[in-house]
Parts: sequence; C-alpha cells; structure tokens
Amino acid sequence: ALLDEDRAALIGPIIASLDRAGLTHEVVRYGRYNYDTYRKLLEASRTMIFLCEHETQGMAYQEAMSCNIPVAAWDPGYWMDPKRPDFSSPEARA
Repeated sequence: ALLDEDRAALIGPIIASLDRAGLTHEVVRYGRYNYDTYRKLLEASRTMIFLCEHETQGMAYQEAMSCNIPVAAWDPGYWMDPKRPDFSSPEARA
C-alpha cells in the first residue's frame, strides 16, 4: 500500500490541476466508501480519474465505464508501485 507521502505525491498534482481548471472533484478511496454513495457520485459525474499504484482490474472503474463515464488515466511519468524498488532503480520511468 502507498504511504501517505506517496499518496500525496500521486494525488496532489492532479487535484492542483483540477483546481486550476476550476473543475469540481471528489476523492473516493478504496475501502472508504459505500456503494450507494459511489452510485450517487457516478450519477453526478462527467468523467473519472482512476488511480492505482499498480495495474488492477478495479471494479469501481469498470462500473463507471458501464455508466458511460469516461475513465481518464494520469501519467505521473514514473512507476508508482511501492514494490518497484524490489525490481528497478529508484525512479523507473513509466
């Protein structure tokens, strides 16, 4: 799992970019929401940015796509997986 400082490094630039563009947003974290709340957020959304420190088959983004909500990818430019140091140098480009 990402440490709080890693999470801030991943999410911070995205939130700053959305704020600069004057876009409203909500942050939904895995395991910290209920289904009804998520469905209401999907109904109010025009797009979704799905973030994960490694590849996944996340049901949340699949459900968003099934509701015709485009899912955007954010490219931080490097591999965020917390296990990355086990396999490569400190800053592996992605």
